[in-house]
Amino acid sequence: MLKAYKYYWENAFKYQATSTRADYWWAVLMNVIIYAILWLLLAASGVSSIGSLVNGTTQGLGMVLIIVVIMGVFGFANIFPAISITVRRLRDVGLSGWFLFAV
Repeated sequence: MLKAYKYYWENAFKYQATSTRADYWWAVLMNVIIYAILWLLLAASGVSSIGSLVNGTTQGLGMVLIIVVIMGVFGFANIFPAISITVRRLRDVGLSGWFLFAV
């Protein structure tokens, strides 16, 4: 699983390479796991910061902001690798890479 995820990041700009079905789905699974962990951290820190807002303090809001920034950076960093691996998979099944933008 980690090997496939490493392949996902190493070949972020290689559209002519090939990817197996497992390479694609392991990368998707790892991204879902990472996002789930970040969402859980965001929910936990959000609940604690809401509690502190009720008490009249602003403790915990910095952690919420940090997690939101991490999620944004991670999401932005995933744009090109996700497009790349999807184009490779489409080509492997005999479709054009442009089909990605038709869906």
